[in-house]
Amino acid sequence: MEGFLTIWGLSGFVGWMIFKTKTIQGEGVGGLSMFIFQIVGGLLTLYLSITEPSVTEQLKHREDAKRKQELQEKARQYNLRRMSYDKEIAELKIEASKRVMWKRYHSMLSSTLHVDEMDGKEFEKFIAVLYSRMGYEVKQVSLGTDQGVDLILIDENNKRIAVQAKRWSKAVGNAAVQQVLAGKKYHNCQSAVVVTNSHFTRQAVELAQPNKVTLIDKPKLIKLCYEYLTVTSPKFNEVQWLKIQQVASSYSGIISETETNDLIKSDYELSLKKRTIDQKYTDITVQ
Repeated sequence: MEGFLTIWGLSGFVGWMIFKTKTIQGEGVGGLSMFIFQIVGGLLTLYLSITEPSVTEQLKHREDAKRKQELQEKARQYNLRRMSYDKEIAELKIEASKRVMWKRYHSMLSSTLHVDEMDGKEFEKFIAVLYSRMGYEVKQVSLGTDQGVDLILIDENNKRIAVQAKRWSKAVGNAAVQQVLAGKKYHNCQSAVVVTNSHFTRQAVELAQPNKVTLIDKPKLIKLCYEYLTVTSPKFNEVQWLKIQQVASSYSGIISETETNDLIKSDYELSLKKRTIDQKYTDITVQ
């Protein structure tokens, strides 16, 4: 508006100057008025031509702002759906982890007893079954002649391995290592192993290393059982799971991302849930 008034005032001044000039020259007032009108019209046209680009830019700015707002809202909606998708996938992986623990728990059963519920002799039998499934010939040593050895394994090369099985609730100390070393020599074995459902003290580890005694603790036992005790576990049941959850969790070991993902792919119920989630969020999964 200020620019328009400036131009309008300038036009008036120019018109007055021209009027004076024309009057002095003796020309009529009518012709002079027409001339002034043309000057004012030209100046107004010039002003509009100067200001028109700024109006266009304002409109463009509004359109850009509107487009930016639409993109921000679209991104916000996408992020909300992404969060919902990630939450449902995380819940699915938790369920898959439960089923992995379920399978590991049942892989450590002998008849109806879990490792933690067995006594010493039942644990020895359980370990004997485990090693037989690993391909060893297994001989149980008679009580009274064991000399610190519960089992003798014979591999495909007729190598004899002395095994002591310790089903303990506390840490296994170096006495077990000393006993199996003595039994190894007595039974003419070439190597020795101590297996436990618990863990070993630092002293036991320090004694075992230089004497080349293999120590199989709880995590290693879990892995062996899951790999070689190929028993068919019952179908996952949430009610039963709650009953065994504490023991199963303590024997689950580390469950890798790969393991849960593989189970989601191979388990019919889990894979069906995964497909349902993916179809629900096609804007997330189809990129």
